[in-house]
Amino acid sequence: MNTILKYSNRVLLEQYLRSLNPLSLWALDEASGTAAIDQGSLANHGVYTNSPTLGQASLMPSGYGQSAYFNGTLSAGSRPYVTIPTNAGYDTGTFTIVALVKFATVITGGAIVNWRDAGNNDGFTIEPSNATSLNFYCYDTAFRTCALAIAAATPYLIIARCDGTNIKLARTNLTTGVTTAASASCGNMDAPNTSPVVRIGLVSHVSPATAAGINGNVQLVTWIGSSISDAQVAEIQRL
Repeated sequence: MNTILKYSNRVLLEQYLRSLNPLSLWALDEASGTAAIDQGSLANHGVYTNSPTLGQASLMPSGYGQSAYFNGTLSAGSRPYVTIPTNAGYDTGTFTIVALVKFATVITGGAIVNWRDAGNNDGFTIEPSNATSLNFYCYDTAFRTCALAIAAATPYLIIARCDGTNIKLARTNLTTGVTTAASASCGNMDAPNTSPVVRIGLVSHVSPATAAGINGNVQLVTWIGSSISDAQVAEIQRL
């Protein structure tokens, strides 16, 4: 029975995310290799760069599945990340990002997922602004932000949305089940105009030779080309 419950917990979440027709879904559950497979409609596969540690323990409460570990404490230029080609399909104005993350240590600027241009204009990022705060930045005519408290060694479900009027950030502690949320006014995201790559684990607007990297595990990064409803958010958090 435990095996069935573990399997069901992971599969139900992934199936539900797929039912939302994501543009991209990088499960980051590969056991080896350099390809981060995109199971979304864009099939925009990424490349594991600087050898993240694959096949690590799942962040799901059930313990089923696998995550990837990104060691952001390595020297600049050696920090692991996923690089993903830019795609015009991401220019939807409104959007939702879902991800599971567990910080080993919280490093300022170590992005979970990031799509910004070299001038640090346009796009969005989800990254710590300091050792205790996770920020969702989204650019309409300027960067808007909302933030929530975070801590190391705690697994979180993160849901970030831009609905054309507000940005909304929700963080569920996967150990306690407690959810907190924050929001701020923001129009449609202005997509980067210099066609930067998307990066998981590292910011995209700074050279990898100097960029800060996330130090922790990441799993099931999902990009949906619209702002999902509050009811859909609640369903994800329930799963």
